[in-house]
Amino acid sequence: MLNKDDVSQRPSPLAGEGTDEGTVSGMTPSPPPSPTSGRGSSRTPLMQQYHDLKSRYPQDILLFRLGDFYEMFDDDARRAAPILEVALTHRQEVPMCGVPAHSVEPYIAKLLKAGLRAAIADQLEDPALAKGLVKRNVVRVMTAGTLQEETLLPSKRCNFLLALTSDADGMGLAAIECSTGEFIATELKGPTARTKVWDELTRLGPSEVILSAASESDPWREWLKSQGTAVAELPATDFSVPMAEERLKKLFGAGSLRGYGLENKSLALAAAGAVARYLENTQCGRPTPVRPLRTYELNDTLQMDASTLDHLDLLPQGGSYSGKAKSLLEVIDQTLTPMGGRLLRRWLVAPLRNVAAIRERQDKVEFFVEGKEGRRNLRATLQGWPDLERIVTRLASGSAGPRDLAALGNGLRRLPKIKSILKTSFPAGSGGESMNAFRNNDGSPTETLGDDSYFSNFPEEPALADLLERAIVDAPPMTLKDGGVIREGYDPELDEVRSWIHDGKNRLLALEKQEREQTNIPSLKVGFNNVFGYFIEVTKTHLSKVPMHYIRKQTTANGERYITPELKDFETRILGAEERALRIESALVQALREEILKNSEKLQRVSQTLAELDVHVSLAEIAERRRYVKPTVDDSDILWIREGRHPVLEEVLPSGTLVPNDVELNGSDHAVVILTGPNMSGKSTYLRQTALIAILAQMGSYVPAEEACIGALDQLFTRIGASDRLTEGESTFMVEMVETARILNHATKRSLVILDEVGRGTSTYDGISIAWACLEYLHKQGPKVLFATHYFEITQLAQNLPGVHNAHVTARDWGDHVVFLHKVEPGPADRSFGIHVAKLAG
Repeated sequence: MLNKDDVSQRPSPLAGEGTDEGTVSGMTPSPPPSPTSGRGSSRTPLMQQYHDLKSRYPQDILLFRLGDFYEMFDDDARRAAPILEVALTHRQEVPMCGVPAHSVEPYIAKLLKAGLRAAIADQLEDPALAKGLVKRNVVRVMTAGTLQEETLLPSKRCNFLLALTSDADGMGLAAIECSTGEFIATELKGPTARTKVWDELTRLGPSEVILSAASESDPWREWLKSQGTAVAELPATDFSVPMAEERLKKLFGAGSLRGYGLENKSLALAAAGAVARYLENTQCGRPTPVRPLRTYELNDTLQMDASTLDHLDLLPQGGSYSGKAKSLLEVIDQTLTPMGGRLLRRWLVAPLRNVAAIRERQDKVEFFVEGKEGRRNLRATLQGWPDLERIVTRLASGSAGPRDLAALGNGLRRLPKIKSILKTSFPAGSGGESMNAFRNNDGSPTETLGDDSYFSNFPEEPALADLLERAIVDAPPMTLKDGGVIREGYDPELDEVRSWIHDGKNRLLALEKQEREQTNIPSLKVGFNNVFGYFIEVTKTHLSKVPMHYIRKQTTANGERYITPELKDFETRILGAEERALRIESALVQALREEILKNSEKLQRVSQTLAELDVHVSLAEIAERRRYVKPTVDDSDILWIREGRHPVLEEVLPSGTLVPNDVELNGSDHAVVILTGPNMSGKSTYLRQTALIAILAQMGSYVPAEEACIGALDQLFTRIGASDRLTEGESTFMVEMVETARILNHATKRSLVILDEVGRGTSTYDGISIAWACLEYLHKQGPKVLFATHYFEITQLAQNLPGVHNAHVTARDWGDHVVFLHKVEPGPADRSFGIHVAKLAG
């Protein structure tokens, strides 16, 4: 928290018109206006400037740059002070608070977390050189979805800005990841469109969603806010198709959008135009580095609804890692680069359906599983790798700092070592043709890297790496204005200017010695004052020896003071050296930035290559550590697992305590398994581990089992656990019925359905009837089903319906105690041991 001393050092915004910095600039302010809170004609020019800018951003917190602080006034100050935990003060009855400009990012993070936006009003000229009021303008509006700053973003999670639009037939969705430039869009039609978009929002996890201001009753608005997602609005006109088309053509410099997959996708086009418009509004003229838009279809990946993602704990709660492993991502994430971490997360929530693409990923993982020594060397080299993807984006937007340049150079210099390890440990050609091309997130091939193996064609940028090594010091300062960014020897002019900074005193002494020798005046001295600058002082005794070219400037009691052309040149060089050095460094850094951006596409390819490499190596690492096996993935309808294990419980439970189990399902004679058994025996573990193994297999990973064969699934549904949505008017039982209804209406023959205790929230007879009817219906539809229940009556269906089988989790009585064996065996259980479990609970 800022203390009173901090506040007292800040310039007054109500100072006179002679300077907008008041007494801080050393000038005497005019008499202050009457205390009218800055309203009306009594506003100072500075406060008038503030209110002019504030009127353009009435809903945002305006951070107004004043000297070394960002100030907030009036209602903004009242709203922001408690959030930022800074002192709210008053100047002439105007409420105000401020934060240091050099460390503003943590304060902006607090505003964004509170659901606010921050409009940054910066100084557009140097206050020391300005005549009158310093020019200011809003240079950027910082929102939750438009961040690029490294300190404000989780390194291993995407930060999507997303737009939604709809009509009577469907919905359009488009999203930009502003820190990487990724731009994606999709469109869904039919009665299920709204539900599927809901699931996609859960999968993408956007930080901010843009809706049309015209749809005030839009149900998305309140739901998104309840999820902690920022909601922004744009006029309905910004969602119009003609405007969207023109805006995207301008953004991509294209004459047509045919190459972007938007044909016959007017809703996706409208959403893409809206998200581009919002980005344009918030960047206030800053460059907006956006990659070419990529459209995608949900059918390209294994579909999992929002409930399934939640039930299976695929991602950390709250979106970030929590120390002790609780989610599947935390268990399998052995990535060492930020880009790899983000890619792994996306693979996990969107496993592939294309068998060839899945096998290609598996093959790459297999190379690293078998090449232990090479994998170990790669991991050592990848450790601490900079976030190339986001650095390139910051360079393009002009927000990169000197340390970004140093990090980029450091990463590029390590690329030859990666290539050397790949060549040495995995010889050229060893990958076969499947190694030649990378693939997009939907499994489609991207650019081929060469005619030879991927391993021997790892991309490099030696010229750029060499340039950055020669230009940037090893440990540059945080900002360019601190100086010392460019390495000595890179630019002769800069070296010369710096020599005046570091060797000015010696040069001054040398000049003094030279003048003494030339004039034969032993008492001659070179001095300095703020009025005349540098001067030569000669005592009265030696005035007769003063050369003709000396120019007298001042008479003193003891003698005279002179200047010479050489001394004035010296003064110019030494007094302006630091400023000139910064100016030269700025120009050199700008030239470097332009040179780097010429290679931005190559650098993005390098980043994507590293991300894939990191993920494959990570999956190989966890496979060896936890004894995972390569599953067979094909187009069959078989889901068969031998000695499968729950990957998360295996990580957190003591070694040897997790009991492995088999699973056998197919689309014909073993389509449904009814699982019974005691509470606490492990039914939910069995259900979840089956789903998690299927997900791992289809994302291209090895799986925790002794052997597995997975026929590629199109959808995975789970209905596990109990929860309510009271704020939406849904009880626990209603939530269960809604989720079950969705499964019944959408499951296909290639789906896996996992249901736990359907019908438990009502009377016994009602519950049995619902569960019985659901099973009969699913049997008719044909998906693979694991159905856990305590209704033993339902086990009779195995006798009546072909393809339905019973299984149970074993337990044994031991006196008054029950021993859970956690082993799944054929046949129904005979009881639930509920009384025993209640006793265990006390």
